[in-house]
Amino acid sequence: MAHQSQHCTDCQRLLGQTFAPVHAFLDQYATKYGGLGHRLLLHHRRGVELVAKRFGEEARPAAELHIIRDLLPAADLGGWETLLDQIPADWQEYGEPVFLDLAHYDQMERDLKELFG
Repeated sequence: MAHQSQHCTDCQRLLGQTFAPVHAFLDQYATKYGGLGHRLLLHHRRGVELVAKRFGEEARPAAELHIIRDLLPAADLGGWETLLDQIPADWQEYGEPVFLDLAHYDQMERDLKELFG
């Protein structure tokens, strides 16, 4: 998982601005669910659509870059458009989450409903 500064650097270099609020939005659940668990909520196509709806269409590429960087940290992002098919359609493509605390399953379901209805 890339740090916020890496996401901002990628976007500044490739898109001309940092899109810091987009990266903060996508990673807002990282402290609650951890590095891998938080990806189930927004690191997929449905999350990209939500970013575009919330921040405008110009934020869509920033969300896509963010997800690609997290999924393929060593990828050369110079041709990032060729990697768009690596973005999962929704959280289920990540597989069932594994939490030691069973309360996280109920909370994640509530968080998903809040985000996507």
